[in-house]
Amino acid sequence: MAFPRLAVLLLALVALPVAAIERFEGDLPGGTGRFAIDVPAAWRPGDTLIVYNHGFSMRFPEQVGQVNTAPNGTLRNRFLADGLALAAISYSSRGWALFDIEREQRALLAEFRHVAGEPGRILLFGGSLGGLVSLRTAESFVAEGEPVAGVLAVCPPMGGARTWDSAVDARLLFDAVCENHPLPDGSDHLPWVIDYSEIPPNLSDITDRDTLENALPLANRIRQCMGFFQPAIFDTTAQLARRAQLKQLLGLNSDDFLLTNIAYSIYPLADLIQGPDKLDGYNAFDNRFVDYGDDAINARIRRIERDPLAAARLRAASDLRGGYGDAKLLVLHTNRDELVVPEHVEMLRQLDPEGRFSALALVAQESTAHCDFSAPELLAGIDSLNDWIDGGERPDAQSLDQRCEGLRNGDATARCGFDAEIELSSLDQRIRPRNLPIRPIRPAHSGTWFDAGHDGEGLLIELINDGRDAIVGWYTYPPRGESQDQRWIAGLGRVSEDGIHVGEAFEQRGARFGDFDPLDIQRLPWGELTLAFTGCERDQGNNDPLPPGELRLRYSGPEAFGSGERNLVQLTQNATSIPLCADATTLPPPEPDSAYSGSWFRVDAPGDGWVIQVGQDRQTVIAWYTFDPEGNPAWMVGYGTLGGDDARLAVTLQRPRGAWFGDDFDPDDVERLAWGYLELVFTGCDSARVTWTPTEAGWPAGSANLQRLTRPTGSPDCE
Repeated sequence: MAFPRLAVLLLALVALPVAAIERFEGDLPGGTGRFAIDVPAAWRPGDTLIVYNHGFSMRFPEQVGQVNTAPNGTLRNRFLADGLALAAISYSSRGWALFDIEREQRALLAEFRHVAGEPGRILLFGGSLGGLVSLRTAESFVAEGEPVAGVLAVCPPMGGARTWDSAVDARLLFDAVCENHPLPDGSDHLPWVIDYSEIPPNLSDITDRDTLENALPLANRIRQCMGFFQPAIFDTTAQLARRAQLKQLLGLNSDDFLLTNIAYSIYPLADLIQGPDKLDGYNAFDNRFVDYGDDAINARIRRIERDPLAAARLRAASDLRGGYGDAKLLVLHTNRDELVVPEHVEMLRQLDPEGRFSALALVAQESTAHCDFSAPELLAGIDSLNDWIDGGERPDAQSLDQRCEGLRNGDATARCGFDAEIELSSLDQRIRPRNLPIRPIRPAHSGTWFDAGHDGEGLLIELINDGRDAIVGWYTYPPRGESQDQRWIAGLGRVSEDGIHVGEAFEQRGARFGDFDPLDIQRLPWGELTLAFTGCERDQGNNDPLPPGELRLRYSGPEAFGSGERNLVQLTQNATSIPLCADATTLPPPEPDSAYSGSWFRVDAPGDGWVIQVGQDRQTVIAWYTFDPEGNPAWMVGYGTLGGDDARLAVTLQRPRGAWFGDDFDPDDVERLAWGYLELVFTGCDSARVTWTPTEAGWPAGSANLQRLTRPTGSPDCE
């Protein structure tokens, strides 16, 4: 998924003298990849920066030599001649390199600021996987307040995780069509996936025949089934029939792209599923309910079932969900791409249904090719995007083609093929839908959750930003042998369908209760948390009560914490009370006083926080994530009823302790000791006053004015 072929543009551009460009390169901190930065002499802080993102590569980071800051020298010279600074990274992982991309791009931007200064405008540019990386980066940069002005995404796989359903289908359909010559099995756990150790360590970029032809016994299985890798005269009628059937089932026309899709279904798919930096051996894919349009194939094909946590993690890394602020998105695609099919651009209508900030243009191809753009077509895209950002007209195929013609400089071999008449089918016609009975995460999932086998610890979940994000706080205990009483882990999770993924969870410590100074807080990276909502299945045709449903938690933390799983059930629910497994089309009105629900912080010294969730009948949960008098993490929790016209809550807080984390946890070890008394009075919709009187020795009494940080999705507006 790279730019495999870019037409050479013979523009009258003179390469900039070496002295006019200052180049910085090296390794980013924390293993986030190599970087390269090109800064022209005329560039000054406040000028434009282009962040270029390369396409799919199966090379390991240490195998990458020079990092390219543009797809080719022509474009690089043009950008630098225009006074634009350029920055790029080699991703920290090979293949589908999206799992840590936000941290990597953040590190690249920090490095640019260090060596060059503050950019005034950031443009993100990339092709194929790099186009998706650019769109995902724009989402995270905008959320963090970075000055993203626009994105040029070229042939991006905008379907995100769905992109790999094509590879899964290619792998499984091959075995169904070639049942006498199936591809070699992998492990018993994943028989349809090549073992990770079988991936060649020096694997080059996946193209048409390079990898498969030299990989025995894979090439022999393909040759025996469909021909290929032999003189065409030896192809039998049966082989050609099977080749045609597989192309028809995959919606392909080209033999070369049939091989390319098979190639992606072998080594890159195995790297995605089994790579320790990706899904680590968990299968994210499912075809149990897929109709392949052929009764014999439907009966013969292997059916696989997803691990919902792996699926949630893949979607969180891969899927787009919007949030581009004032940035402009220009997406270009070609009409005969059979690797990243052009129907992926259908996602634009979901991101921008009114067409307020996005533009799309398609290029007509004479033959099938992936991400096949000429240099003037790409330059027309960049120039049109800049003009649009500056207040010009929204680009379309006609205006892009006119601009492209002006950039050809008389070179008739440099194509300008933008065509407004191209019509596309739907993505469901190109990538078969999975038809899974998924119950998505929704506002009713906000609340407290616990594992009955770990009674005494649990999670507080608060959906925010119209349900697109979730604050996840885990109140728990230290690993065995540590001196602290308690630990708390928190992070912002990305919600997608039935899952929540916290890619960066943190611990905090250092500030001292009673002598609280936010500058003392140390924010320490902890690891990852993934949640998936399951457990709603029941036998068909009976009248059994709805099951409650459960959240499955998978975590990966520092060595002392390790990794593991929990099965959680909901203990309390914010704002309302509905069965989570119900197919709710209309929801009961929320508890009016749940308007006070949310995360709150002290006005004069932010750094710790209170999470308040008001459920039915004003039943209220309050958790205080803070620090003990020695600077260790501490948490207190209480339950009560919000009462009175002045919205007052008075509760006794507990500070449980005595247990250990993980496999060493024993619920009988938990000491639910009273910590003290807390009174909370809401003085407005977004303000409150809290007073606490500890009974535990060593903790001073005090009070603070609180300010709202978040309002959970589904809570009513405060009147």
